[in-house]
Amino acid sequence: MSRYSKIIKGDKDQDLKISYGWDHALGYWYDIWDETAGDEAWQKMVKEESTVLSGLRKGDFFEFLLKIKAPKKHCENVAVDLPF
Repeated sequence: MSRYSKIIKGDKDQDLKISYGWDHALGYWYDIWDETAGDEAWQKMVKEESTVLSGLRKGDFFEFLLKIKAPKKHCENVAVDLPF
């Protein structure tokens, strides 16, 4: 399993924590958390996607990585369907 995280600013001055990676059971996956929302973890979850559980398409994941400015190597591996 791989897991990478970064903090980005959201549309409404939110501090969004983005976690993404590859897992043998989930495939490619990502989570988006709003660190400024609520006190409980369930209040902070914005979105959760994976190729296996939610049907996330690899092309959509690739575009997501470009949008969050993930390292070039991560994007290249997704483009040729390899774990990173």
